[in-house]
Amino acid sequence: MSSWLHLILGIKPSADSAEVRSAYAGLLKRFHPDLCVETETNRNRLELIRMAYQVYSDPKLRQEHTRSGEIPN
Repeated sequence: MSSWLHLILGIKPSADSAEVRSAYAGLLKRFHPDLCVETETNRNRLELIRMAYQVYSDPKLRQEHTRSGEIPN
């Protein structure tokens, strides 16, 4: 299974930490409940965005996700 969380953030799998932060910040601005219409879909998107950022901002979690394609605990 291949990694896929980078697709949520709109980055390459090899993106550096600055690219990850920039993509996360842009998506937060786009889907944050204070800045857009709060719907179930947007809440789910925001949850996925936060999860993807959590994995891609931690080198150990990122490596595990890249290796297994699963979402690390």
